[in-house]
Amino acid sequence: DSMVNHYTANRRLRHDDAYTPGGKHGMRPDYPTTVYSGILKELFPDVPVIVCEKRAEGIRRIRREHPEVDLIVMDDGFQHRSVAAKVNVIIVDATRPVSSDKMLPAGSLRDIPSRLRAAHHFIVTKCPDDMTPLDQRIWRKQLKQIAFQKVYFSRTRPLPIRPLFEEPDREQVDPGSQAVLMAGIGNPRVFKRDMAVRYNVVDTLFFGDHHRYTTDDITAMERLVDRHPRAIILMTEKDAVKLRRCKRFSERLRRALYYQPVEMEIIEGSDADFTGSLTADIEYSDRG
Repeated sequence: DSMVNHYTANRRLRHDDAYTPGGKHGMRPDYPTTVYSGILKELFPDVPVIVCEKRAEGIRRIRREHPEVDLIVMDDGFQHRSVAAKVNVIIVDATRPVSSDKMLPAGSLRDIPSRLRAAHHFIVTKCPDDMTPLDQRIWRKQLKQIAFQKVYFSRTRPLPIRPLFEEPDREQVDPGSQAVLMAGIGNPRVFKRDMAVRYNVVDTLFFGDHHRYTTDDITAMERLVDRHPRAIILMTEKDAVKLRRCKRFSERLRRALYYQPVEMEIIEGSDADFTGSLTADIEYSDRG
């Protein structure tokens, strides 16, 4: 529970968090389960979002209370031994090779590397534009341990930016415009690299992953707007979902806030037909 890791018994803020990479404090919100399940429900309002301490019991309740559900997707379910998933999809960050990473809290791994044998599909995310066939072969050698495992390489493709608050008479933001980048994500380097290609980045405001925004942060944004009156404040879609709940923005700041929607694309050199292969595995497991 992040509340226990954020505060002492005397309700004082701790200086570190034993369950985040590097022991960094403030990387998770208070009551994270409530926060994250709420974000999921905003993104997918018609899909049941279930929270249960014991995964197996949660699945049994879904089957009883939502008989219409025929597919359950677990977040971070790979390391839960109480549930034998029919299909395991492992997401790997291209900027953090498994071979050089460590288990939490020293690194970001949530399970031992030898468990990769249980995966069906690997998706290597945040692949650079200059990734070569040799780079992909090295990744395959590191990840693929059984013949049936498939490896896909992906990157995010930016879509047109959108205002955080949909209001009339918003000015169009052209490529090359001034932008202040703001994000509370684990690896903002990729976000900065991609946005620097499209905009004139004049400043940044980066926080730790899963950052919980405060009134002090909003004050910092107000200062950035004063310092760069011609710039927009551009954030990730993940941060937009959290910040949209805040109510204490000045009118000037509201009009400066934009976010960058993205979509994932599987790049050349990947195994064929990710969606078809995943669907086939799910249907095959159902027959079994």
